[in-house]
Amino acid sequence: MATAMGGDVVMKLLQEFREMQDEARVQYARTDRAIERVTQQTQVLAEHVEQLATELFALTVEVNGIKRVHGKMFEQVGRTLNQLAEAQASDRQRIDTLELHVDRAGKP
Repeated sequence: MATAMGGDVVMKLLQEFREMQDEARVQYARTDRAIERVTQQTQVLAEHVEQLATELFALTVEVNGIKRVHGKMFEQVGRTLNQLAEAQASDRQRIDTLELHVDRAGKP
């Protein structure tokens, strides 16, 4: 009877082991499909990241161009304002000189 029971226990363990193997095969298949989906999405994401990096580089080139143009504009405006200030100062000196001449000419 002990041999029969021992054989039954081994058979039961073997049955449970085979069931676990079947469950593992199903799980491995699901895992393989999930890994394949993740791999595909990673590849798509990598392409998008590469495209995004290309677009970001193009944007930085454009921004640098804008900065360069604005820098030149500000330099030009600064030069123009300095020229206007110098011209105004020169005009002010001439007006002052003319006013002095007019004041002297009007005095007896």
